[in-house]
Amino acid sequence: RTRDTSLHRAMHRARAEAGLCKCGVYEALGGIQSCERCWLRCLAKFHTGSAENADALKAMFEAQGGRCPLTGEILVFGQNATIDHIQPKSRGGEKSLSNVRWLSYTANMCRRDLSDDEFKSLCYNVVLQNMLNNRVEDGGHR
Repeated sequence: RTRDTSLHRAMHRARAEAGLCKCGVYEALGGIQSCERCWLRCLAKFHTGSAENADALKAMFEAQGGRCPLTGEILVFGQNATIDHIQPKSRGGEKSLSNVRWLSYTANMCRRDLSDDEFKSLCYNVVLQNMLNNRVEDGGHR
């Protein structure tokens, strides 16, 4: 069966203008054109290999208290909530539910493929260097 792509695009555009998800059933989350259900299914498929893990991702979010475990930042679906691979895929980490967690977008982008220990060490060094720089700028009076 072939789709009329222009009609399909027009339907998606009309749904987006009405504030609905592409599925046409639920209201879209702020910042993205998907409802929570479709967004979680898409994330689950991409990060764990199965859209069926969407409910588990939502339960994980709730178990984390809706906060980033690295920064304590409040996470908001469709805005700053992202999925992180605990053991980075580039370092042999699996694309599985047991290897993911919710992080803030900023923490996830900064951490990239570092381990948690490497990331925390980097953050510590940045803070330490800033403290030293401030002392030098103040003439050592702090």
